[in-house]
Amino acid sequence: MRYADITSALKNFEEWLLTQKCSISIVGIYTRSLRAIFNNAISEGVIDNSLYPFGKKKYVTPASKNNKCALLEDYLKKVLEYKTIEYSEIDRSKDFWIFTYLCNGINMKDILRLKWSDVSDNFFYLFAAKQN
Repeated sequence: MRYADITSALKNFEEWLLTQKCSISIVGIYTRSLRAIFNNAISEGVIDNSLYPFGKKKYVTPASKNNKCALLEDYLKKVLEYKTIEYSEIDRSKDFWIFTYLCNGINMKDILRLKWSDVSDNFFYLFAAKQN
């Protein structure tokens, strides 16, 4: 395959993934990874910037619509009251879920970066990690 054919190949790849019942967010995950590979290759001088297949009038990585909706109170109550065996994997998972929910969806990377020194006066302070 020639570099000139990559843009059309990306479009064909997206169409194929969609015919395989993949969601648009899965397409985005795969093509963002390919874009990162191209960006690295360009920054390391492996390929010329003119061969970059992404951007205006080229291939645009699709973005999914993030339709967030509130969790119904009945479902939240079921999660909060769900009985688990103390210290089990399910118990720990439930605790993590509740923590992320109460922290307005804090991501796992930011949870893992928390330290006791971030806690003060019953609050914790963090700078969210960049999402890549």
